[in-house]
Amino acid sequence: MIRNAKLESEWEPVERGLLPIGARTISSLIRTQGIGDLFKIHLVAQEDGIDVKYADIPTDFDAPSAEPFDKNYMRALFERGYQDDRARSGKALRLKNSHNLPSTN
Repeated sequence: MIRNAKLESEWEPVERGLLPIGARTISSLIRTQGIGDLFKIHLVAQEDGIDVKYADIPTDFDAPSAEPFDKNYMRALFERGYQDDRARSGKALRLKNSHNLPSTN
Protein backbone atom coordinates (compact mmCIF):
# COMPACT_ATOMS: atom_id res chain seq x y z
CA MET A 1 0.00 0.00 0.00
CA ILE A 2 1.13 3.53 -0.65
CA ARG A 3 -0.20 6.38 1.46
CA ASN A 4 0.44 9.86 0.11
CA ALA A 5 0.64 11.38 3.59
CA LYS A 6 2.50 11.08 6.86
CA LEU A 7 1.05 8.78 9.49
CA GLU A 8 2.23 10.93 12.36
CA SER A 9 0.49 14.24 12.92
CA GLU A 10 2.58 17.36 13.12
CA TRP A 11 2.00 19.59 16.13
CA GLU A 12 0.88 23.08 15.35
CA PRO A 13 -0.87 25.65 17.52
CA VAL A 14 -4.51 26.38 16.74
CA GLU A 15 -5.89 29.88 16.99
CA ARG A 16 -8.96 30.47 19.10
CA GLY A 17 -12.14 30.52 17.08
CA LEU A 18 -14.67 28.24 15.52
CA LEU A 19 -13.16 28.14 12.00
CA PRO A 20 -9.52 27.42 12.99
CA ILE A 21 -10.58 24.76 15.51
CA GLY A 22 -13.04 23.24 13.03
CA ALA A 23 -10.40 23.14 10.28
CA ARG A 24 -7.87 21.40 12.55
CA THR A 25 -10.56 18.96 13.69
CA ILE A 26 -11.44 18.02 10.10
CA SER A 27 -7.76 17.67 9.23
CA SER A 28 -7.28 15.30 12.21
CA LEU A 29 -10.39 13.36 11.24
CA ILE A 30 -9.14 12.83 7.68
CA ARG A 31 -5.72 11.68 8.95
CA THR A 32 -7.17 9.22 11.46
CA GLN A 33 -9.68 7.92 8.91
CA GLY A 34 -6.74 7.12 6.64
CA ILE A 35 -5.10 5.18 9.48
CA GLY A 36 -8.38 3.34 10.00
CA ASP A 37 -8.47 2.46 6.30
CA LEU A 38 -4.94 1.03 6.57
CA PHE A 39 -6.09 -1.02 9.55
CA LYS A 40 -9.10 -2.43 7.69
CA ILE A 41 -7.11 -3.28 4.55
CA HIS A 42 -4.43 -4.88 6.71
CA LEU A 43 -6.93 -7.08 8.58
CA VAL A 44 -8.66 -8.27 5.40
CA ALA A 45 -5.30 -9.04 3.78
CA GLN A 46 -4.12 -10.88 6.90
CA GLU A 47 -7.31 -13.00 6.92
CA ASP A 48 -6.56 -13.93 3.30
CA GLY A 49 -2.93 -14.79 4.09
CA ILE A 50 -1.49 -11.79 2.26
CA ASP A 51 1.61 -10.09 3.68
CA VAL A 52 0.96 -6.35 3.71
CA LYS A 53 3.67 -3.75 3.43
CA TYR A 54 3.22 -0.04 3.07
CA ALA A 55 5.01 3.18 2.31
CA ASP A 56 4.17 6.70 3.40
CA ILE A 57 5.82 10.10 3.42
CA PRO A 58 8.75 9.91 5.86
CA THR A 59 8.37 11.94 9.04
CA ASP A 60 11.69 13.68 8.36
CA PHE A 61 10.52 15.00 4.97
CA ASP A 62 9.65 18.65 5.47
CA ALA A 63 9.82 20.34 2.08
CA PRO A 64 7.22 23.11 1.80
CA SER A 65 4.35 22.80 -0.65
CA ALA A 66 3.00 26.04 -2.13
CA GLU A 67 -0.11 24.49 -3.71
CA PRO A 68 -1.91 21.12 -4.00
CA PHE A 69 0.07 20.07 -7.11
CA ASP A 70 3.42 21.73 -6.50
CA LYS A 71 5.93 20.25 -8.98
CA ASN A 72 8.94 21.26 -6.86
CA TYR A 73 7.45 19.53 -3.81
CA MET A 74 6.68 16.40 -5.86
CA ARG A 75 10.21 16.29 -7.26
CA ALA A 76 11.70 16.69 -3.77
CA LEU A 77 9.46 13.92 -2.43
CA PHE A 78 10.35 11.63 -5.34
CA GLU A 79 14.06 12.29 -4.78
CA ARG A 80 13.69 11.57 -1.04
CA GLY A 81 11.95 8.28 -1.80
CA TYR A 82 14.51 7.35 -4.45
CA GLN A 83 17.37 7.95 -2.03
CA ASP A 84 15.77 5.63 0.53
CA ASP A 85 17.52 2.26 0.42
CA ARG A 86 14.24 0.43 0.99
CA ALA A 87 12.72 1.96 -2.12
CA ARG A 88 15.68 1.12 -4.34
CA SER A 89 15.88 -2.45 -3.05
CA GLY A 90 12.14 -3.00 -3.55
CA LYS A 91 11.52 -3.54 0.17
CA ALA A 92 8.51 -1.67 1.48
CA LEU A 93 7.91 -1.04 5.17
CA ARG A 94 5.79 -3.29 7.33
CA LEU A 95 2.85 -1.65 9.03
CA LYS A 96 3.91 -0.01 12.27
CA ASN A 97 2.46 -1.28 15.53
CA SER A 98 2.65 2.19 17.07
CA HIS A 99 -0.83 2.63 15.59
CA ASN A 100 -2.05 -0.67 17.12
CA LEU A 101 -2.00 -2.44 13.78
CA PRO A 102 -1.66 -6.22 14.09
CA SER A 103 1.69 -7.73 13.25
CA THR A 104 2.01 -9.46 9.88
CA ASN A 105 4.70 -11.80 11.21
